[in-house]
Amino acid sequence: MKRKGGELMAYGLERSIKRAYDPSGVKRTSNLMSPIVALEGHGSDVFGCAFHPEGKYLASAGFDRQVLLWNVYGECENISSFTGHSGAVMDIKFSTDGNTIFTCATDMTVALWDVMAGQRIKKLKGHTW
Repeated sequence: MKRKGGELMAYGLERSIKRAYDPSGVKRTSNLMSPIVALEGHGSDVFGCAFHPEGKYLASAGFDRQVLLWNVYGECENISSFTGHSGAVMDIKFSTDGNTIFTCATDMTVALWDVMAGQRIKKLKGHTW
């Protein structure tokens, strides 16, 4: 995760950058783009990450079949994990209201997760390569 002005950025293996804006963010005093924090918790490669619409959480997903929810501010700790896919989780998105996380995995399913309850609320089967 990187911070530039009031903007938070995160990236995984694909180097695709996700952004969340916080106007009260810490101002950078350098042009160096070094990470200010490394979030560690996945047992393997991370394939995707997404910011909550309000920018207060970051969700990550990867080869270890887990979805991890991180607090973006303060201690930047892992506050929840969702399990239920039997294959690597390839992508992740938040709903526009931030109450649901959508994931897709190599087990050919799409899952909907309740963010506050930390549980899968729907499993859609039948996707193919």
